[in-house]
Amino acid sequence: MVRQEGEIRRSPEERTSAFFQQKAGELTRQLLQGDGMVIAMEGTNKRVRIVRAQAYPEVGKRYTRIKDMNPGDLFSPAIRGGIRQSLIVTPKEVEEGEGACVRLLRANYLDNSSNTFVPEVAEEGQNFAGREGDIASYFNLQRGKRSQLKFLDDSDTLYIVSGAYDITGPGNQGISAEEANRELGRVSEGRIV
Repeated sequence: MVRQEGEIRRSPEERTSAFFQQKAGELTRQLLQGDGMVIAMEGTNKRVRIVRAQAYPEVGKRYTRIKDMNPGDLFSPAIRGGIRQSLIVTPKEVEEGEGACVRLLRANYLDNSSNTFVPEVAEEGQNFAGREGDIASYFNLQRGKRSQLKFLDDSDTLYIVSGAYDITGPGNQGISAEEANRELGRVSEGRIV
């Protein structure tokens, strides 16, 4: 990423916060700009370049859990009999609505042997291609679970930080005091995510 002269250098945390305050439509445009934004699993060589995504400024009742999530959360809903999905939570746009998100529909995958992004890759005995559910499968996003997307360096790569909500478990990444208080508030109100 090239910085313009006089441009203020922002921390990855500040960039993450600003990026995920965008509405679903604008976030979708950012994800698809140029060749597409790269999303990587922290600590691995797994990377995708987003090729197709769709904005949902308002989601239906099937996705009610989104309303209790934070912008920038990556969620794979547990829909019976449905395809695995990868949804990026965005700020709520309709006050009475359930929430808003961007649905990741298609990606190209990093081929580690050629260090290029390709439409299809075989890894660990599985083929990952253009099907929507392959993105969640590739990153092993479990149905009904959420992770966070964050900038971790000066690049434009978003990283999946999977342990961000696991306060006591192995691989704990920790969460901020604000996030912990918000989560505790949800538990005390009976809105467990």
